Amino acid sequence: MNPLFLTLISAFFGAVTAQLLSHFLTVKRDNKKTFLEKYQTLYSKVLPSLSVYMNIQRNPRALHDLYHDVSPEKLFNESLNFFQENLKYSNSKILHVYEKLIGNEYYEDGWGSKKEFYQSALIYFFLLNWLKESKKTSIYKKGDRVRLKNLSFYYGLNSICMLILDPEEVTSVLRMEEWLGPKYYRNNIASRIRRYKINRRITKVILSERIDIARKLVKLYLKPAVEDPGYFDLLEKLNGYKQHPHP
Repeated sequence: MNPLFLTLISAFFGAVTAQLLSHFLTVKRDNKKTFLEKYQTLYSKVLPSLSVYMNIQRNPRALHDLYHDVSPEKLFNESLNFFQENLKYSNSKILHVYEKLIGNEYYEDGWGSKKEFYQSALIYFFLLNWLKESKKTSIYKKGDRVRLKNLSFYYGLNSICMLILDPEEVTSVLRMEEWLGPKYYRNNIASRIRRYKINRRITKVILSERIDIARKLVKLYLKPAVEDPGYFDLLEKLNGYKQHPHP
C-alpha cells in the first residue's frame, strides 16, 4: 500500500480522535461548571434542610429527641419556597407537578385535596433530577449518591403514602424501618428486592396518581411489619381500602 496514503489515513484518524477527545472534555467541563452553579445557587441551600426534615419524619423518638420549639414543617416549607423561587433549574416532570401544586390555590376539591402530595412529589422529582445530573460529573462520590438515592426513595414513598393515608399514618409508615430495627431491612436480599420493586414504580404512580398501585406498593413496603401489633390496623386499612381518605 502506498506509504503516502497510509500517512494521510493515519493523520485523518488522528485528527478525528483528537477532535472527539476535545469535544468530550469540553462537554464534561461544561457539565461540571453547570453542576457547580446549580449546587451553589440552589441545591446546597435546600438539600441539608430536606435531609434533616426527612430524618425527623423517620425518627420514632422525634418528640423526645427534638427541641420543644422545633417545627419540621417550617423547615420543609422554607426549603420548598426557596426551590419554587428557582424553578429555572427544573425539568418537565418538576414543572408538571408544580402546575398541579399551583392548582391548589384555585380548586376546592380534586387538586385541592392533594396539596401535601404534590409538595412531596415536587421534592422527589427535584432529587431525581439532581441524581441524574450528578452522573455527568465526578464531583459526587459513591457514598454521596447512595445517600441521595435513599433520600429520594423516602420522599417518593412519602408521596405515594399521601395518596392513600392520613398524615399520622404516613409518618408511621416512614418510621417502620426504625421501629422494627436493622435486622428487618438492612443487608437483606428480600428487603433490597422489595425496595427495588417499589422504587422502580414510584415515578409512574406519582405521575398517574394510581391509588390502587400506591396501596400495593405501601403494603409491599410494610411486609416486614405484618406480625407487628402496632401496624395491624394500618395493614387492615390498606387491605380494605376503597377510596381516597380525603374527599
